[in-house]
Amino acid sequence: MGRTEGEGAVVSGAGRRKVARWRAGMGAGALVAVMGAGALAGAAPVMAAAPPEAAVAADLPAVPMSFSATQGDQKINFLFDVPAIVEGPAVTGYEISIDNAVTWKPVETTEAVLHLDGRTTRTGSVPGRDDVVYRVALRALSADGPGPATAISSTAPHRGGPARRLSGPDRVATAVTVSQDQFAAAGSAPGAVLTTSATYADALAGAALAAKVGGPLLLTSPTALEPAVATEIRRVVEAGGAVYVLGDTGALTGDVETQLRPAYTVTRLAGADRFATARAIADTMRQLGAKGPAYLATGDNFPDGLAVSALAAHTDGLVVTTGDDDWQTAVAWIRTDDPTGARTVPVGGYARGIARELGAATVARSLVGADRYETSRRIAQAFGPFTTEVGTPAYVGLATGENWPDALVGAAAMARQGGPLLLTDGRAPTLTPSTVLSIEDLTAIGYPAVHGTVFGGADVLSDALADEFAHNLPDPSQP
Repeated sequence: MGRTEGEGAVVSGAGRRKVARWRAGMGAGALVAVMGAGALAGAAPVMAAAPPEAAVAADLPAVPMSFSATQGDQKINFLFDVPAIVEGPAVTGYEISIDNAVTWKPVETTEAVLHLDGRTTRTGSVPGRDDVVYRVALRALSADGPGPATAISSTAPHRGGPARRLSGPDRVATAVTVSQDQFAAAGSAPGAVLTTSATYADALAGAALAAKVGGPLLLTSPTALEPAVATEIRRVVEAGGAVYVLGDTGALTGDVETQLRPAYTVTRLAGADRFATARAIADTMRQLGAKGPAYLATGDNFPDGLAVSALAAHTDGLVVTTGDDDWQTAVAWIRTDDPTGARTVPVGGYARGIARELGAATVARSLVGADRYETSRRIAQAFGPFTTEVGTPAYVGLATGENWPDALVGAAAMARQGGPLLLTDGRAPTLTPSTVLSIEDLTAIGYPAVHGTVFGGADVLSDALADEFAHNLPDPSQP
C-alpha cells in the first residue's frame, strides 16, 4: 500500500499477469500476492493459515488511475494515468459517466503521452454545459466487459479558501502546538492521550481515543516525560483529569506515570504487541460509550490507520489494527465486538483481504484505493454530506503521507474538529491528484465555509503545497 511497497509483475498460467508486492520490512523473500481488479484488489498475506483469497488473475481491466475532470467551453475534459504495468486483459476502449455513474457511454481518448516526470496519461472530452456541475467517472473496457469505475470527479469550480499551518521545530513541539490551538483555555480538556515520539505502532488507535476523551494527543520521549509536554498537560487537562498512556514500559517508561500521578488519573493501555495495544484501546473506547463502527486497518504501516481516525471519531467508532502474525486474533476480536457483522469497516487493501474471513457484506464496506492517497480520498468521501449549524465552519486537514508524526497529531485534531484528514506526497512539487479530487468531492457535497489546516512545517509540506491546498478550497464568502 502506497510508496512503502515495491511492485513487480509475475507471469502465471497462460501468460496472464498477476501482481506481487514486496511488503516493506519483510525481507526480499516475503511476497504478498495482490490479485483481482488491478492495484485496488488488496489481499491477505501469503503464509500458512492465511485467509482465503482469489485464486485466479483478473478477467477485467484495472481501474484508470488519478482520474480528474474539469469543464469549460461547453465541454467536460478529463485526464487519467495509464499504468506502467498492464494487468489483466487488453483494454479495448473506455466508457464515461457524467451523471454520478448512473449511465455510461463509450468515449474516445487521445493516444498515451509520456511526460518528463515519468507519468503516462490519456485525455478526452465530451460535450457539456458550463453552468452545470457534473459528477464524472471513467472505466476501461475489455472483451470480457467493463472494469471497475474510478471514483467520482466533480467539475465544481475551485475558488480558494483559507488555510493555516500548525507546526513546531520537531514532532513533540508540533503536537504541543496543535494542543494549544485546539484547547486554548487552561483546564479545558477533561483528559489527554500520551504516546511515544519514537514510533507510530501504539498510536494508530490513539487519535480516535483522544477525541473520545475530549483532549489532545501528545508525544514524548520513550524514556522521560519531556518538560514541554509536562507543562502542556498541566495547562490543558483539568485537575484530576484522565491521562491515557499508550504502550508498555518499553514504549513509555514507568517514570512517565510516576510524574503524572497523583495529579491525574493515569491509565496505561498496553498489550503484548502493537495489535494487542490497539485492541486494548478499542475495548476502552467501547467502555467509554463508543457505539460506532470498528475500522480495521493494517498496523504494519501508518497511512490508512491515521487517515481513518477522523472518520472513526466522526461516526463514534474506533480503529483496530492487525498484521501478518495477528490477523486470526483480530478476526476473533471483531466477531466478538460485532457478532452480526454490521459495523466493521476494512480500510485499505490489506484489511480488505483479512475481511474475507468476515463475509461478503464486510468486504463490500471496504474503503480501499489504489494507494494511500486514493484510500484517503475514499475515507473523506465516507464523511458524506456535511451538516452543521449556519455559520459554523467545516474543517479539512492536510498532512504528508510519507511520514507519520504530523499525520498522527493531525488525525487527532481533525477527529476533534469533525472533518477529514487528507494525505499528499510531501516530496512532490504539487498536490497528489487524489488529494485535489478529494477537495473537489467536498466541494460537490456542499461543505460550507471550509477552513484548511496544514499539519507540519515547510520541510515536510512546502509553502507551495500549502498554497495550492488553500487555492483549491471553496471560498467561504460564497453561499
